[in-house]
Amino acid sequence: MPTNNKINMSPLFDEEQVAASLAPSETKKRSPQKPSSLRTWGPAMIVVAGVLFLNAVLLGPNGERIPPLSEHAIRTRELA
Repeated sequence: MPTNNKINMSPLFDEEQVAASLAPSETKKRSPQKPSSLRTWGPAMIVVAGVLFLNAVLLGPNGERIPPLSEHAIRTRELA
């Protein structure tokens, strides 16, 4: 009878093989590239610039197109 010290086991129970497969390999060491701040905040900055532009168009750059208060609003302010 040949003496074989190795017991036939499933590869799942082979500690060395499992540890080697779980260890980070050279290709997995690359960290994912962090997105640039322009890519992250670019759409929000475009929206804010658009809102400011729309306000300047509708109200005028110095606010000269802001309508005056109505009589009802003036009376409501006086009572408050």
